[in-house]
Amino acid sequence: MSILDAVLLGILQGIAEFLPISSSGHLVLAQELLGISSPGVTFEIMVHAGTLGSIMWYYAKDITNIATGFFRPSHTIQAHESSWHWVGWILLSMLPAMFVGVGLREPLEELFENPVWVGGFLMATGLMLLSTRWIRIGRSTLTWRKALIMGLFQALAILPGISRAGSTITAGLLVGLPREEAARFSFLMVIPVIGGATLLELLDLLQQDGGLVLSGQIGTLSIGFFTSLIVGLASLSLLVKLLKQNSFHHFGWYCLAIGAAAIGWFIR
Repeated sequence: MSILDAVLLGILQGIAEFLPISSSGHLVLAQELLGISSPGVTFEIMVHAGTLGSIMWYYAKDITNIATGFFRPSHTIQAHESSWHWVGWILLSMLPAMFVGVGLREPLEELFENPVWVGGFLMATGLMLLSTRWIRIGRSTLTWRKALIMGLFQALAILPGISRAGSTITAGLLVGLPREEAARFSFLMVIPVIGGATLLELLDLLQQDGGLVLSGQIGTLSIGFFTSLIVGLASLSLLVKLLKQNSFHHFGWYCLAIGAAAIGWFIR
């Protein structure tokens, strides 16, 4: 993988991670079309780590308030909910993705190499996003049950082509959360998931012959990481703005079109 490839894929990840169009699906299709080879899902994990940095930057105040709330309860995101509640909700929401990711890791990695499946999952994402047009926006607050439901949708998004942001925000809207609240928890809940996946991937690399250093991938992985971080921060800001404008469902048409095109191109 060249430096230019790393930059292009980092930009793609930064855009697709936050706009509900599936970053994993677009990375698979881009690598197939451009003929780019990467070591397994290593590059994808690293650019996901870059967008994790974007989330922590954008929601730094909320994260700080949760941490501070352990000592000063009035400083949590919502004064009537303790930091223990928020941490509990986040941990609960990540359990489904952990079970799916660990238990089905090898079959899932095979799907990442099949662009036809990716196209089908992108079309499924498109239908899901279009359905949000008819969801009545609620005014309820987060609960244990709602956090678990969003976690189940997050586990579904492990499939390449299913948008994590799209599915979890859709779940949040379905259970009655306001748009901004659904988006905020959608991105806070993914922090330990991406962090854990990145750590596992790095440990696997270090156990391989030669490790990261001899594989010659440090430079391109670093470039992909920082590119996705910067672009991701801009994309996250744009997503929140589009949610406020009730433009979320429009991305469904794009996913349907790209998914159908991918199936038509790679199935021949």
